[in-house]
Amino acid sequence: REFIPSQWLAHVEVWKSLLKNLKIHALIRNLANLSQDNILGPANWDVVNYVVETLRNGTLLKTSRVHPLELLIAARVYGGGRIQQPRGLKEWEVVSQVVDALDDGVYESIPNVDPTHKQYFIAIDASGSMQSPFGPAPGFSCREAAVALAMILQKVEPHTLTLGFTEGDHIKVIPISPKQRLNDAMRTFQEMIKPQGTDISLPFQYAIKNGMGTDVFVILTDSETWAGKQHPQQAFDEYRNKYNRKAKCVIVSMAANNVTVGDPNDAGVLQAVGFDASLMQVMRQFVMGEF
Repeated sequence: REFIPSQWLAHVEVWKSLLKNLKIHALIRNLANLSQDNILGPANWDVVNYVVETLRNGTLLKTSRVHPLELLIAARVYGGGRIQQPRGLKEWEVVSQVVDALDDGVYESIPNVDPTHKQYFIAIDASGSMQSPFGPAPGFSCREAAVALAMILQKVEPHTLTLGFTEGDHIKVIPISPKQRLNDAMRTFQEMIKPQGTDISLPFQYAIKNGMGTDVFVILTDSETWAGKQHPQQAFDEYRNKYNRKAKCVIVSMAANNVTVGDPNDAGVLQAVGFDASLMQVMRQFVMGEF
């Protein structure tokens, strides 16, 4: 595709030839372009059918190592019908069958993710500020992006507990089922949402209080934290000293606000900002001690 002059890419005949040999990752990246040029739409149902069948092809998703996060983000970006770019606003007509196929592809591709078989404790910030837009993926709030990541982790890792928290004593297990879809998981999470501050030490304190054995803490937050009497790193150190010295912590910040919750000099702490399809692979390498 990169070798073809841009003006030719507005022609359906060119794209029909390209699609036969276009890798699925490239197809996912070009869905908006195809719709913007009216190539992917009611005027060309053969193109729509080809794209939908490709996105739902479990064998192809597996051999191409398509990550569920890649499809999930693509579903939200494409389904939004617009995206702000440096050159201005880009808009397109959304084809609902393509959105449904991307959504189905998320669950088809989950078996492509290799589990670590570790015990995970996932804690999602349920404060009001998490409703703010999530920059890397238009159409997501920080909260929805966090629940989406937690849902996929819970589907991949069999030994996972997910909680929501804010401050004080507001921390509670969220009964997210591995069989749920994102919209259902969000509804399950709704009751946890409170217009309160964020105490990121709470998940560690909860684990200490309940004597929980955990290999990996995953904290999903926008890092707007000022509540609590104990620094999160101190609470994590206390947990390791009492229960598991080899425990690790991954803090995924849903917003870039110049706040570092974990100790950057602690080899057992990984701090990430935002996410894309590579995040879970980076997390896996960290958890397995590969870097």
